[in-house]
Amino acid sequence: MHPHHSSAVTPHSPPRGHSTGQAAHRLRILCLHGYHGSASTMRSQVGSLTSALAPYADLVFVDAPSLAHGDFGWWHARTEGNTGGITYQGWERTRDGLMQVFEKQGPFDGILGFSQGAILAGVLCGLNAYPEGTPDRSAIFKFDFAIMVGGFVARDSKLSRMYDHHRERYSLPSLHVYGRSDGIVAPQASAELSDMFKNPTTIVHDGGHVIASQGFAKNIWLQFVKNQWAAKFEHNGHDNHHSRTPSHDSGHHHRPTTPTPNGVAFPVPHATHASHTPHAAHDPHAAHDPHAAPLAGRKVPRMRVYFPSADNARHHPSAAGWALVIFRGGAYSTPRGSGGDAAKWAADKGFVAVEVDYGTAASRSYWPENIHDGMRAVRVVRSKAAEWGVHPDRVGVLGFSAGGHMAATLAVGSNIPASPHDDLAPVISARPDIAILAYGVLSFVDEYHPGAYLSTVDNFFGTRNVPNSLREQRSPDLQVKHDTPPIFAWTVRNDHIVPYTHTTRFAEACKKAGVPVELRVYKQGYHGVGMGLGTGYDCEKWGTEFLAWIGGLHK
Repeated sequence: MHPHHSSAVTPHSPPRGHSTGQAAHRLRILCLHGYHGSASTMRSQVGSLTSALAPYADLVFVDAPSLAHGDFGWWHARTEGNTGGITYQGWERTRDGLMQVFEKQGPFDGILGFSQGAILAGVLCGLNAYPEGTPDRSAIFKFDFAIMVGGFVARDSKLSRMYDHHRERYSLPSLHVYGRSDGIVAPQASAELSDMFKNPTTIVHDGGHVIASQGFAKNIWLQFVKNQWAAKFEHNGHDNHHSRTPSHDSGHHHRPTTPTPNGVAFPVPHATHASHTPHAAHDPHAAHDPHAAPLAGRKVPRMRVYFPSADNARHHPSAAGWALVIFRGGAYSTPRGSGGDAAKWAADKGFVAVEVDYGTAASRSYWPENIHDGMRAVRVVRSKAAEWGVHPDRVGVLGFSAGGHMAATLAVGSNIPASPHDDLAPVISARPDIAILAYGVLSFVDEYHPGAYLSTVDNFFGTRNVPNSLREQRSPDLQVKHDTPPIFAWTVRNDHIVPYTHTTRFAEACKKAGVPVELRVYKQGYHGVGMGLGTGYDCEKWGTEFLAWIGGLHK
């Protein structure tokens, strides 16, 4: 693996009280990319943090050793056939490759991991503190702090033993960054990883699966790295390494502030471990109303209904009579991924917004049960039309990422077996009247490989061994027909998780079938951006453009 160094490219003021020569002393941080990433990808994802941290740290980016062999990722999670446990296939290659990096390119003061790289960083923390389960200061993976962004505790049957809750937690200084709207890694899972450390610094932001580095997050990043810099270069004028042995405090307790190396505490946002749930714009007639969409013999999918206030309804006449059934992302592993800000936005714009907890791998619901949940939700909304002030032929679907696959599947309505449990199926259509597709997984064949699109295909079917013919049948871009409803589809060109070509292929299929389609491919943004509100990226204007589009449908 060849390292890629990133350091200051423009002059920076040295840390206060130090000459330019002293400022040349910087920390060295090894950066570990995500599953489908690379050194160059992560350099782009780190973005402005590189220059912000440059006075204190050089970032070193390396490729996973698999990339040199035409593969990807630091490993591939595989289910053990005899025990049902998880094995990280390729871990040994990664371990050996990183040993060479530490031997030839080290020393490193800290590590920074994103996504799968954050899982790897957690593993390295375990090997740093517990080589082979026994404290050993001669470990090859030596570093003094760790930063983990959007990660979770390793699930490999052997490696996960390092996180045994009966052992003392790690005293290694750590920074943990994750988003409340992360549709790739559940926020609770990232919180569990932070709980493995005695005194974690935590940044919990409102975004998705990204390296958040703006506003308050940037300040905490900088403070954390400055503290590590001070611990090494200011204490007694020489390196001052933190203990790599675990703390003897094995209890769990809340930590609203995090002690810094020089004993001063600074506040950090306290993690909210429950999924972030938006709330409606209330007036005496608005409501946040949970409804059940029961399917006999099945776990009941939940629907949260957000009604617009009278003022919002009056100010947005184009939304009159419309309901939007919202399917958030989550790679069919959870229904609570990106798009968590969509329901409140829709209600604020005058729509009746209905967010659906559809079946996923988390509830052991696979094809066709997951799609049946989506169909049932549309039917329930139509059945409640008079009660909720919705016109029966103004029921749309809005889907993000894997939720986009759900929405598109309902729109094309192709070869879906009937549910024997849905009593509304014989009398109410599940076909939506419009579909809004946000960076959707709209193909199970375009750039497909096992584990693609964060294992969306595997989670959808409940198996890894899916023949091409079946994947084609469940690829919305291959099933568009002339009766598909009008489509508004958008994506971002630099989506590294779901290729933007999924959206362009679907739009082209709509055009060929004579289906009205509005396509937007934005230059800025990322997978999991949700509504994109407040990001400053050009994709945040999609909502305004959608409102103009729907306003013109019935003119």
